[in-house]
Formats: sequence, C-alpha cells, structure tokens
Amino acid sequence: EFLKRIEDWINKWKLDIRLNSEVTEIKKTKEGYEIFVKDKPEYLAEFVIIAIGIFGKPNKPSYPIPEELKDKVFLEPPVEIPENKKILVVGGGNTAAEVACCLCEVNDVYLSYRRPQFFRINEINLKNLEEKEKQGKLKFLMATDIEKIEPYNEKIKVYFKDGKEDIYDLIYYCLGGTTPENFLRRIGIPFDEKGNPLIDEFFETSLPKVFLVGDIALKQGSIMKAFNSAHIVIKRIKEKYLSA
Repeated sequence: EFLKRIEDWINKWKLDIRLNSEVTEIKKTKEGYEIFVKDKPEYLAEFVIIAIGIFGKPNKPSYPIPEELKDKVFLEPPVEIPENKKILVVGGGNTAAEVACCLCEVNDVYLSYRRPQFFRINEINLKNLEEKEKQGKLKFLMATDIEKIEPYNEKIKVYFKDGKEDIYDLIYYCLGGTTPENFLRRIGIPFDEKGNPLIDEFFETSLPKVFLVGDIALKQGSIMKAFNSAHIVIKRIKEKYLSA
C-alpha cells in the first residue's frame, strides 16, 4: 500500500527519478551547487536535500558471491518487487524485516538471521514479521549462518554452517553498511564530537541551502520522524528562501 502511494505521487507530480546515478561530489559554485555523478558534473542545483540514510555502502557477506549470480543476489532492497520466486532474505535489522514483509506478499520468502531471536527491530516491524509468519507468508530461519553460495541450475544453492542446504531463486542481503560520514565531510559538512552531522532545528547544514533529511538527520527516531523531517525542510525552504 505504501509503495503504491509513493508510485502514485511520482506519477502525479511527474518526478524525474534518475536511477543508477551515484552522487560522488557536491561543490559550491557562484551559480549554486554542482552535482557530480560518478565523478562527472551532471546537475546544477540551488537547493540540495540529502536523504541517503545512515548507511553509505552496504556490507557484503564474508564469503564470495560468484559472478554468475550477480543478477540473482542483491545487497540492497529491491527497486521492483519480483513475483512467484523463492527468496532468501539475510539479516536481522529493520531493513531485513521490511524487505521480507514486502516480498512475502507475492513470493515464497525465508528470513535467515544468525541469532536465535530478533533484538534490533522496532516494535512495528517485529509485529509485522510475527503476523506474516502466523499467516504462513514468511518462514523464519533463526540461528542460521551461511557458509557459501554457488550457482545451481539457474538458481542459487545455499550452504548453511549447520550442514543444511537449500535452493533459492533470489537472495537479498540486508547486513547494514558503512556510514556516509566521509562523503558528508568531503562536501564540507562538519560533525560534532559524537559523530553527528551539524544541522540546525530545520535540518539545514552549515552549507547554505543544503539540508539533511531522514535517518541521517535524526540521532534517534522512527519512520514517521524521518518522513516529517522532509516536510519541515520543504516548509523551511519556502518560508526562508522562496517567500516574496
């Protein structure tokens, strides 16, 4: 339902979404901010709103991912929802929970977590997980750890450390990642002694017209607070910079 709402907004407002466009640099110029995509200048913007979350690059598993599986194994949540697939989601945090709950509506989904119980998931996601399991839409593989994966008849064969094996169509790893601190520092955003980016009450950084929103702007918060930060930023831009 939420994804459908987002899609409707994109279509209604004709938002220009650029996929596979990794921003590597943001530089201040006389005309505004020059946005570099893959180290090449691509855009010039008056305002910049950074909403890249708290993980800059996703963590990879300790074992190698065979090249033949690159179109079946993913380190980030799906952009489009596959259907009628047997899927393994690996991880025990909120991202893993949300991905598993989303995928299990139209797929056969298994959630593998190396600990015997969840402890890093918020109450809403935990409740959703438990409901999906009770409905038979999601299977938990608790206290499981993967030793290796390999190609198997156009699918993925997974070897668990307890000796068990299984075959899947797709794997989504949700293992967290490194923070984007280096990127933010590189573009000129300072941090406090606790490692938090310095922003004002309207989420504006020391770079004029550059804002942070979402998890990256919140020391501790919820999904609703993350969304509300975007509303606060847009309202601030309108009142501070666009009012006649």
